[in-house]
Amino acid sequence: MKRILCVLGLLAGALTANAQTNITAQLINGTPQADQFAGADMCQKLQQANIYALQNGLQYVDATHFTGTQSCSVDPFAYLNGTIPGNPSGATNATLHLTDRLGAVVVNSSVPVKITNNGFHLEGAGYAVTWWRYTGSATVPAVMSVISPAYNGGDSPSTDIDDVTIRDISILGSTGNATDALHLYASFHSDFSNISTWGVTGCGIATNFAVTDTFYRPRTSYVENGQLGYGGSTPAHGLCFDGAPGGGTTDGTVIDAAAEGLTGTGWMLNSALSMTFTSGTSESNNTSGSSGYGGVDIEPPSAHNTFIGIDMEGNGGPGGTGSDALDNANDDSFIHAIAVSGSGIVAGPTSQFLEAETTTGNFAVLPGAGQYTFKRGGEFVAHDAGSNDFNGGGISWNRLGNGELDLDTDVLVGPFAGAFWAHQGSSYVLSGGFEVGGAVVLTGAAGPVPSGMAAIGSQVQYAAASGVASALPGNPAGYMVLFIGSQPYKIPIFNY
Repeated sequence: MKRILCVLGLLAGALTANAQTNITAQLINGTPQADQFAGADMCQKLQQANIYALQNGLQYVDATHFTGTQSCSVDPFAYLNGTIPGNPSGATNATLHLTDRLGAVVVNSSVPVKITNNGFHLEGAGYAVTWWRYTGSATVPAVMSVISPAYNGGDSPSTDIDDVTIRDISILGSTGNATDALHLYASFHSDFSNISTWGVTGCGIATNFAVTDTFYRPRTSYVENGQLGYGGSTPAHGLCFDGAPGGGTTDGTVIDAAAEGLTGTGWMLNSALSMTFTSGTSESNNTSGSSGYGGVDIEPPSAHNTFIGIDMEGNGGPGGTGSDALDNANDDSFIHAIAVSGSGIVAGPTSQFLEAETTTGNFAVLPGAGQYTFKRGGEFVAHDAGSNDFNGGGISWNRLGNGELDLDTDVLVGPFAGAFWAHQGSSYVLSGGFEVGGAVVLTGAAGPVPSGMAAIGSQVQYAAASGVASALPGNPAGYMVLFIGSQPYKIPIFNY
């Protein structure tokens, strides 16, 4: 009995001692613990842990024990398979199958960082608590880049980067010396999720040639800046999709993105093809009224992009007039969008085959735009198969010359604040019901003018060469009765 009590006492003492002592080890269950490796700061330790993992065939590095504010003097991610780790000499984009996991930490890095290998994954604990911030004095293209050591703008297995994940992290500038927060060069089949960006002068996320990437909840917003206190410069743009000689940014998906309170256009598509945007908002941007459009700007050679259920409002534009989206590209679609800033969705001078439907919002057409189709709330507003000659505003189309305006079956124009404008010399095809909730104004030189039909209660005027509209007589000369089905409609006839 005495021996048993003695053993129990020894065990109790050992357990108490262990409870009061932290257990430290470089490996726990086969996972390198980055804070236990040699180095003068967090990034030196993380680099050594990554090298150890790769040398021993391990797939995870735990860096979650770094907390608070940590300094960073080296790039812990780049050129890990080079002859000298961290040195581009001899490095390739070889696949690593390595995941670094960060915890609640603010990393102040004096150097920009690069992910240069296929199969590398960087995971934070949420963008509210995991921050990677560039604090260096040198001007750099980006805080964080995804780029092959052999990148040359082309498309080949050695110059592309595949299967990269960056998620649940804030990527920030602080001194105004970084152009973009995250820049992707020839990034393929990769996932960028829950990333918040701020404090840079250019773009939150920028691409030069990216294929089939997914962007889930990217945020470049004064909302997060206000809530989390990032500080630093206000970015010009949220998303910037561009190309390289190998191709454009293609076949990717953007889900629930937010671009808010930025100095320029929220989403810039300079070379984007077959991209799909679902939900999200680009609002309160470009409020200084500088050139460009606050919500979305789509420029050639972009084509075949689709925006579903996005919200655009409070955006500035040229002259401070306010506008949401400019399409200068080919075969783009806005489906169930909200575009309530000034001119709303604008078909630009080089726009072709634009289709736009808003739940709430406006449309406008700039000189030179090609075919477009506009709907509001599911109702057909206007379809045009010819060239356009006038900068319209709201729901107004001013047609000059001998263009063609086709108003197809069951066209509804109104009730809108704008009017339907028609110019003499144009060709008009009216089929089905044509209903106008505002005024119908026929303008041009004296002589025959296009004829149309206006609903009872509308006002019809004709402006002669002098530009002075002639008011309608007080009473109609007669009425025409039109039956649609079994429903009769009484239409007044005026002589003037």
